[in-house]
Amino acid sequence: IMQDDQTAMFTRMRETISKKDELEKEIQELRDFLTTGKGSLFGLSGPLVDREGYPHKDVELVLAVREARSKLVRMQNDHKAMMLQIEKELQDLHRVSKNSKDTALPSTSKASHVSTSREEEKLVPFARVNTVAAGSPAQGADLHPGDLVLSFGSIGPYSDPQGPDALRLVAGVVRDSIGQPIRVAVRRGGETARLTLTPRRWEGEGVLGCHLLPA
Repeated sequence: IMQDDQTAMFTRMRETISKKDELEKEIQELRDFLTTGKGSLFGLSGPLVDREGYPHKDVELVLAVREARSKLVRMQNDHKAMMLQIEKELQDLHRVSKNSKDTALPSTSKASHVSTSREEEKLVPFARVNTVAAGSPAQGADLHPGDLVLSFGSIGPYSDPQGPDALRLVAGVVRDSIGQPIRVAVRRGGETARLTLTPRRWEGEGVLGCHLLPA
């Protein structure tokens, strides 16, 4: 049941992220109209009058700019609320994952534990480890360049492709887990390696010391 809850929560989060992406496109279109399009005559906040201070003769353009500005403000407020919603959904998903005693890919220890099964072979990775910095938390957790990420804390595992959404959620999991172990499962050489990665400050950049790319 816990796994079903996680799947449903992630599905809802993906829907919210999809709506956010669409909203960002609309916001960018409005900004383009007001900064580089016809509306750039007045810009984002310029007065809607001519150089002499009289009402501009292009009434339709004035009305379009006024409507675009108003809509832009509303959409920016909606975007802020949506980001807060995504943050809450991510926290809820992370909490459910931590409370789960049964996961599809349990972590056994800080050192890598490698195994494989028919069920694990069907899982689809959502990220690939591009680089691992020397002396970093990622190296200490035995993460290797080329590893294919199957699960990362509350993100995954999946039996179908997830696109970029899952990878973008990893940043939220890391941010909420500074100093706390994160269970990670990767596919390496046809086998599944389970390890524990703890985000922390170190001599290099970030708190992981690795770079992930979409699988």
